[in-house]
Amino acid sequence: MKQEVKSYGKVNLALNVIRKKTNNYHEIDTIMVPYKKIWDTLSFEIHKSGNTKINLENKIKNQHISIEQEDNLVYKAIELLRKKTNFKEGITVHITKEIPLGSGMGGGSSNAGETLLFLNEQLNLNLSIETLSDLGLKLGSDVPYFLCRGAARVTGQGEKVTPLSFENFFNIDVFLNPDYQSSTKKIFNHLDLSKTIHPKIDDVEKALLANNYTELLSSMFNSLETVLFILFPELQKRYFHLHKNKKYDLFFITGSGSSFVGITISK
Repeated sequence: MKQEVKSYGKVNLALNVIRKKTNNYHEIDTIMVPYKKIWDTLSFEIHKSGNTKINLENKIKNQHISIEQEDNLVYKAIELLRKKTNFKEGITVHITKEIPLGSGMGGGSSNAGETLLFLNEQLNLNLSIETLSDLGLKLGSDVPYFLCRGAARVTGQGEKVTPLSFENFFNIDVFLNPDYQSSTKKIFNHLDLSKTIHPKIDDVEKALLANNYTELLSSMFNSLETVLFILFPELQKRYFHLHKNKKYDLFFITGSGSSFVGITISK
């Protein structure tokens, strides 16, 4: 029996990169919200025994995907769970990809997070969210966030996830650039912390909790924006061209790019 799960991407409303840690990862402070206008679909089949098999269907225009099964985050998530719990079931997953790779929306991390949650429930593994988060962090810094399935403030290396609850007083639309795959590792390697803007995430959170749209707009920024446009000047031209669209009050990038986000107040 096949069971389908929607795997939504995320948008960083603001992102501050604080410092580089001794393990070469970066300490961040960010607020993420789910973006439910586009999603990947994970179709699971659980067998009484067997191995893990991943089938990948690409529905992304202008982007070719070539990933070995063992490099897929869904495969890695399943095998981490298998090693942790010694479950014997065979797992087949058909992944329909619609969130572009390198888009800054965390598509792969979302896939991994949903896989951890789904199998933990379906196989009665009874692992806590804390344990799943520890496993998720081994797969990627965004994976722990996707375990909360909602808005959250994320700090540390990505492992500290604090859910946020606020009225949805704004709308966001994502503009994809699938012909530009932004490498998170490359962006961070070129980041000069002394030359970027460091938004105050406390101010963003206060604006969200107070439903203050004006303050929200004035406090939003992404520390990775400058380096993204240095590495991809043609992408910056698209970004500036997008500003001609007066429907939106502000444009910003999500994650390490390459997607742009437009924001408007809810009517």
